[in-house]
Amino acid sequence: ENDRSEWKIPGRININTAPWYVIAQLPWMTEPIAQAIVAYRDKLTIPVYYRDPDPPDPPTGRYNAIIADPCNSHFAANFPPGAVREDPGFASIGELNFVIAGTIAGDNAYRIQRNEPDGIDHPGFPDLTTDRLRPGDGVVDDFEERDIIFSRISNLVTVRSDVFTAYILIRIGTDGPQKRVIAILDRSDVYSGKGKVRLVAL
Repeated sequence: ENDRSEWKIPGRININTAPWYVIAQLPWMTEPIAQAIVAYRDKLTIPVYYRDPDPPDPPTGRYNAIIADPCNSHFAANFPPGAVREDPGFASIGELNFVIAGTIAGDNAYRIQRNEPDGIDHPGFPDLTTDRLRPGDGVVDDFEERDIIFSRISNLVTVRSDVFTAYILIRIGTDGPQKRVIAILDRSDVYSGKGKVRLVAL
């Protein structure tokens, strides 16, 4: 028998709808990586940085692995055109691993795998079996270091939302009387086509 209480995932951040400053609050996350995640999601050419104006010659194309990335160009070369999904948004949280394009050569600030190509064996972490006082696990730039940010946030993010706000406008004629209503809808208990969305507030 299915336990429906296990079907809900409370408290996760939807990376398809959250602004970058919300994503930036996740553990091990930085503002540049959060901005790069939003740039990938919204098919922007570069990460949006609201404190500085856009560069005079911005790059073209989507901000993802297919861009000729000076930090990881060999990765992009392994994918023929069309091999990576180009629709807006994230189809799954695993797609976060495609947020690897750099802005300039040698700058890993906007890469979710920023710790992997730095040539440093991180001391005491992320390996939980390593003594904190030891210099590291003896392997520089291993998979554990590469995936450390993704592994820390993968159980805190989702690509699906259950609560929505609907902005409703009812008007009679072109210039007639009108009324605006805001409704909050919850579909967290909808598991089939026969399920009903719950009206939380109106």
